[in-house]
Amino acid sequence: MTTVSQFMSDAVVTCRLTDTLQRAAHLMWDRDVGCLPVVDDENHLVGLITDRDACMAAYQRDEALRNIPVSAAMTARVYACGPNDDLATVQRTMASHRVRRVPVLEASGEVVGILSLDDLARAATTAHDLPMRDVIATMTMVSGIAAQVDSDS
Repeated sequence: MTTVSQFMSDAVVTCRLTDTLQRAAHLMWDRDVGCLPVVDDENHLVGLITDRDACMAAYQRDEALRNIPVSAAMTARVYACGPNDDLATVQRTMASHRVRRVPVLEASGEVVGILSLDDLARAATTAHDLPMRDVIATMTMVSGIAAQVDSDS
């Protein structure tokens, strides 16, 4: 069984509910990532913030990023997994819920990594129990291409 820990990115940076979108954007820029897990004061996962979330919040509010708290723009509904979870199972979760990234949590709730579509693609080139066709199907589902292809038929 191929596990999440074998392919997740473990150099994860988080932000807090009370951080501004300016700080979150700065962290994303510095780390070259498009998403940050949002944690509370006990470092438990409470949401995710993406670069798109920040951009759309600033647009909708017509305010500067420095004036908007992360809590106002983050996604609170998060699908997470553990480092020892089966990679193929998490891949199916990503497909069914159409999510690009899944935070990886220890039993304590501490964020220890992120599993992304990029990580799945990398895994499919080496993990024999994660077929490339399944990863392509997941990418198709997450991107919404399947719905477009079905409606065009």
